Amino acid sequence: MNRSQRIHFIIIFLLVSINLRMAFSAADPLLVSLMRDLGLGISSSGLFGLLPVMALGIAAPLGARLVAWIRPGFLIIYAMLAAVVGVVWRSYGGIVGLFGGTVIIGLGLGIAGSIILGVVKQVEKAHLPTLMSAYTACVSLGTAVGTGASTPVAHWLGGWQQGLVFWGLPLLLAAALWGELM
Repeated sequence: MNRSQRIHFIIIFLLVSINLRMAFSAADPLLVSLMRDLGLGISSSGLFGLLPVMALGIAAPLGARLVAWIRPGFLIIYAMLAAVVGVVWRSYGGIVGLFGGTVIIGLGLGIAGSIILGVVKQVEKAHLPTLMSAYTACVSLGTAVGTGASTPVAHWLGGWQQGLVFWGLPLLLAAALWGELM
């Protein structure tokens, strides 16, 4: 791989990494609107907050098993596209969609996150420590962007549903760019 290809790979890897928590964190600031419009109680809102963590915990070992059947680079694409489906369902599927979509987002992003560093290790072994640090920084940055921009985006687009579905667009872009690498 020449220098230009390596830089291209690293940029796309970082874009994917930024997206690995953004869609999750975007929902938290909108919780009051979700509770009001969907009639969620305190216990349901607590479950809603717990689901992403549970789904991520299930996804990591699941991703490790799935690479036996699907090439890791392609599995990342499929997992991110599944997360996009989850974003849409969470946004427009009522209470069932809110919970089911959140689980699908968690599984998709968790699978992608659990295997992407393995792909990076194969491609950029010499720079792995630096790229792992960049990965962590990008995941954190994506979390902050999703949380900080969620409410303004929802207001700008006309409501929490449009505000939540918006976060599928960066996921689609990242999946498309990663797909271009594959």
